[in-house]
Parts: sequence; structure tokens; C-alpha cells
Amino acid sequence: MRAKEILTIILVISLTLFYFIAPRFFAGKEVSRTQAALHKMAPIKAAINAFILNTGKLPNRLDDLIDCPEGLENSWAGPYLKESQLHDPWENKYILEYGYRLQNPGADGIKGGDGKNADLESFTGLIKQ
Repeated sequence: MRAKEILTIILVISLTLFYFIAPRFFAGKEVSRTQAALHKMAPIKAAINAFILNTGKLPNRLDDLIDCPEGLENSWAGPYLKESQLHDPWENKYILEYGYRLQNPGADGIKGGDGKNADLESFTGLIKQ
């Protein structure tokens, strides 16, 4: 066989393998990102709890954990997090609702969806007051 024919055979085999293996590889990567998104919620929840302990109030938004909200200068002990900690593995910002419900909109960054685009939700363990 000539070198050109051998290269053609190698190329065909490589493309065939890539066609069957790549979807499994990338699906596993998305599962890992989803797990990482859930894992990254823990320090945010801890920061929310520290904010509440220090100020006696629920944060209005996640940025309250980084920059002192007006009127809380005497009790705020932050910053509680770095800006980068407020973003998921897809670079979407986590969402805080009612000061105690932490949400992640999934890979697409839009509420709702299935699979890798499904929303993730976690509560801080506190009850809205």
C-alpha cells in the first residue's frame, strides 16, 4: 500500500471513532459542569448566612455579598465572596430570589429547560422573615 492510501484509511477510522466517542465524552463533561454548578452553590449559601448573621437582614441581591449595601455600613463584614464565585461553570450568574433561594439557570442561562439546560435550585436553610 502507498502512504496516501494508509493515511486515507487512518483518517476514515479516526473520523468513525470520533463520531461514536465524542458524544459520550461531551455528555460526561456537561454532567461534570452540572455537578460543579451545584458544588459552587455551597460557598454562596455560607456567605448569605454570614451576611444575615452580621446584618440581621436578608441580602436583596448577590452583589450585596461583595459590596456593602447602603445603610448597613456598621454591621456589614464583607466582602463575603469574590465576584468570580457568583458565576457558574457556563459563566452565567447565579440568581438570588427572596434573599434565601439560590438558583442557577443551567447551561443556556435561561429559566426552565431540560437536561443540561435544567434549572438548579438550593435554599439557604433559612425561612423568609
